[in-house]
Amino acid sequence: MARSWNYLGHVGDNENIPYTITWQGEQWYWEHLGLLENERYHNHWKVKNEWYDKYFSGHLIATTESGSLSKDAERIIEKKFG
Repeated sequence: MARSWNYLGHVGDNENIPYTITWQGEQWYWEHLGLLENERYHNHWKVKNEWYDKYFSGHLIATTESGSLSKDAERIIEKKFG
């Protein structure tokens, strides 16, 4: 089954959504949180996560920096879109 990955760019309220996934007619949004240890980044993420909840509730996938990032992402993809 083909998966569609797109760079969405700038969307509403000056937010930036890095990637979208279209799967079985539904739109999903993928964020990678690579700098959560940075206070400013972390605080911005809290606000942005609320924005996702408001506009795209239940359709956010978020990954964080780790030594197993590739395997974590693979598991997420199989679980949600397998």
